Amino acid sequence: MAASGKKNMFNEATRVQMPAMVHLTRLGYTYFGKITEDMAGTVYDPDTNILINVFKEQFARLNPTHAGEAEQTLKTIYAIL
Repeated sequence: MAASGKKNMFNEATRVQMPAMVHLTRLGYTYFGKITEDMAGTVYDPDTNILINVFKEQFARLNPTHAGEAEQTLKTIYAIL
């Protein structure tokens, strides 16, 4: 039991989210922090939650012979949704 008046120190953020973030950054993933609504359309697409620049960079890296097709692929994804 927690002492009365003392806040519970353990919650989803401390037991799940933070350890997962630490683990994933150690594996080489990049943490982008809070993405705000004013970034919609420039940093990320609000309908798909795709980080636009990251998508384009990784698309070019994974598909070097089709690097210029990232924009069209994004448009295809939007059309499907």
